[in-house]
Amino acid sequence: MKNIVNILKIAALMAVIIFSMTSCIILDLGQDDNDDDNDDTNDIDGPTHYTGTLIIINQQVWEGTDSNKIDEVYKKFEGEREININVYWPDGDDKNRQYNPTKTLGAGKIEKGLLSCEVPEPEADNLMAWDDFKLEFSAWGNLDCVPKANGTYLRLVTTPNDEWLNREKMSGSSDSVWLESIWFIYVDTDCKITGTPSEGFRPGDVFYKTPEELDLALKRGWNTICRKQLLKGDIGIEADLMKIKNPNDFKWAIRPDHP
Repeated sequence: MKNIVNILKIAALMAVIIFSMTSCIILDLGQDDNDDDNDDTNDIDGPTHYTGTLIIINQQVWEGTDSNKIDEVYKKFEGEREININVYWPDGDDKNRQYNPTKTLGAGKIEKGLLSCEVPEPEADNLMAWDDFKLEFSAWGNLDCVPKANGTYLRLVTTPNDEWLNREKMSGSSDSVWLESIWFIYVDTDCKITGTPSEGFRPGDVFYKTPEELDLALKRGWNTICRKQLLKGDIGIEADLMKIKNPNDFKWAIRPDHP
C-alpha cells in the first residue's frame, strides 16, 4: 500500500500531464468458464473469472519513468528476471502484514521484457480465513462476506532484485492522478463481499476515503478486481473504489520494491 501511495504522489506533483497514453495488452490467463463475464453493462473489457491454473503468456513489462507527461510515464522493459509468485499473509496486526516469500504458489520468468508464468490453484494452507482475508478490504466499514470464504491475493516478485509487478493504468490532470491496479484474488467458494463507505487515516498518516459501497460477487477460483484510487494534491487518497473488472489496456509495470 505504501508504494502505491508513493506512485500516486509522484504523478500528482507532475508539472505537465498529457492525456495521450496508448497501449494494447491482450492477456491469456487460462480458461474462462463463463462468457457472461464480458457483459458490457458491467464495464468489463475482458474475462474476470478463471478456474484451474492461472496462466500469463508473453506479456510486455514496462518500467516507470520520471517523466512529467502521462504518456511517457512508462518505457518498455527489455531485461530478464526470475519471478516468484507469493501470497499476502498476516503477521501480527494490520500494520505488520507482509508478502510472505515462503508462501509461494508458482514461478515464472521475464525474458526479453516479456512476462510468462503459471499459478496453480492454491492449497488450503495458502488461503487466509475471512478474519484475516477481510483486511484486504479494510478501507470499507461494516465488512461482511456471505458465505464466509477463505482467500488469497497474489503478488509477483522478482528474484533476487525484490521488485514487484503491478498491472496498472495511470491517468490524471495537473493536480490529481488516478491509479488503477488489478488484483488477482482467489476464493474457495462463491461469495459476496460487502462494505459501507468510510474514511480515516492509514498507517503513516495517509488519508483515505471510500465514497461508494463495496459490493463484490466473487466466484470460486481466480477473480480480477480493479482498485481505482484518486490522489488529489497532498490531501491523500480522495477516492478508493473497487470493482470486478479486467481492462485489456493495463500495463505490467515493474517497481523497485514491494510493500
